[in-house]
Parts: sequence; C-alpha cells; structure tokens
Amino acid sequence: MKGIMVVSEGCQPCHTLQEELKDLIASGEVEVISLEKEPERAARTMQQYELGLPGLVIISNGGQAIAKVA
Repeated sequence: MKGIMVVSEGCQPCHTLQEELKDLIASGEVEVISLEKEPERAARTMQQYELGLPGLVIISNGGQAIAKVA
C-alpha cells in the first residue's frame, strides 16, 4: 500500500496533515503532490480520486483506492 496526498502552499489544514504524517512522508510511504509545483498532476490526482484539499488517498498494491480523506 501507499498513500498519495495533494496539498496547497496556502492551505493550513494541508500543513497540519503534513505535520501529522511527517514520518510516513519521510519514509516514502506517503507521496506529497503540491498543487503549486505540479498543478497538472495534482489536478489529475484530485479528479481521479475525487479529492479536495488536503486530499489523501491510500492505494492498495493492486492499484485500487481503499481509503481516502477528501
């Protein structure tokens, strides 16, 4: 399993969630996609998994979304 999180620079809830998940982010278990740094990728991910900001999706090894915080 892996996590993908979409965040925005000016989003306080995004910063809070990143702080809470900092160990998982540092270990590579959760990948962070910045709306400002990778706008097209962030938009595709948000649309694909129906995410808001902050958006977090957990994906199974088979590629299925098994949990999300939208």
